[in-house]
Amino acid sequence: PDMVEAYKRYRVFLNVNSVKDSPTMLSRRVFELLACGTPVVSTYARGIETLLGDNGVFLVATEAEATRILERLMHDDDAWARASALGIRKVLSEHTYAQRFAEICQRAGLDGPTTKPLGVAVIMPVGAPADFAAAAELLAAQTYSQFETHLFAEQELSPDQLERLSNAARGRPVRYWSRERNGHNRWSGFMETSSAEIVCSLWTDAAYSPDYLEEAALFFRIPKVDFAGKACHFEASDGSLRLVGSDEETCMVASVPSATVCARRSCLKPEDLKVLLTEPVFQRPAGQILSTCRYNFLSRGPGGGSVNGQWRLNG
Repeated sequence: PDMVEAYKRYRVFLNVNSVKDSPTMLSRRVFELLACGTPVVSTYARGIETLLGDNGVFLVATEAEATRILERLMHDDDAWARASALGIRKVLSEHTYAQRFAEICQRAGLDGPTTKPLGVAVIMPVGAPADFAAAAELLAAQTYSQFETHLFAEQELSPDQLERLSNAARGRPVRYWSRERNGHNRWSGFMETSSAEIVCSLWTDAAYSPDYLEEAALFFRIPKVDFAGKACHFEASDGSLRLVGSDEETCMVASVPSATVCARRSCLKPEDLKVLLTEPVFQRPAGQILSTCRYNFLSRGPGGGSVNGQWRLNG
């Protein structure tokens, strides 16, 4: 924890390599810095180029090049935030200790742990016909494959509606729970039916990037993370884009929009389901929710309107 706090205090970190030609050997601190959200400006190392690419690391050969990149990262908030988010995603997706240990066991021909994608249960409140179209579009766009969908509707869904939604989800399970059933019954039914480790709340009046679920699942590779969301995110209002909660990014917070909540299923209670489906804000005692990177979720304020793709990390 002390090193994490130390790394996060710096906006940018300078790194010098003593080993330049190894395809795998580089300082562990580079991975640790990126995981903490701190971009790295470094002299050349083949290992960095091979293992990390340009995801949060900037390889420089001259003083002028280093100065140019440092100036940009120090003064361009969007450039810094994108580099920070790319570094975090790269480490969590490919370079955790669990992944490296599993790889060592595999290469040595030993029985060992495997790293498999977490199962995700998507929960969505739907009401008006437009909600079903938005839900179908959202599900069809997701690149993550290990998810099931649970719709909480105000009325019964027809077999045709369920079939269309299942087709949009490319055959992944789609179930619905009528609002006519009381909260306890809906909760019990959902908990008994779902086998997913993670629950993600998505709302049809918001926008999500195609890799939203994939990114959300990554943050649960961090030990002791039970709840995650986006206190820091973009909002579309009157045709313009603004950043909300800039001081609550990649840190522990007490509340996040319900439309961004992802949680370990084992940590949710019956009353949480109602909040996630009906209340705009989900709360926990201070320090229990990880607020992740600002990208890949877009809330819609008054006027909404069309905006550019700046809210997407890969936009």
